[in-house]
Amino acid sequence: MPASFLLALREGMEAALIIGIIIGALVKLHYSRLLPAVWLGSLAALLLSLLAYLGYLVIIFFVLRLMAAPPAKRLASQVSVQK
Repeated sequence: MPASFLLALREGMEAALIIGIIIGALVKLHYSRLLPAVWLGSLAALLLSLLAYLGYLVIIFFVLRLMAAPPAKRLASQVSVQK
């Protein structure tokens, strides 16, 4: 758990550094009108990351739930009978 936290912290700091460099370059080059696009892109990346995480949790939840089911129920969910 601590290793995962440190990895996520490092990646977050790296992303913040890159965004800061981009914002600094835009301000220095007098392209401040593009700053909302940088913030919008950062927000979109954050939301997509959270959405992917939630999707991962849902998939893991259903896989673990299927693995905990009795073998007969697992077989029924894997094999469909057609008439």
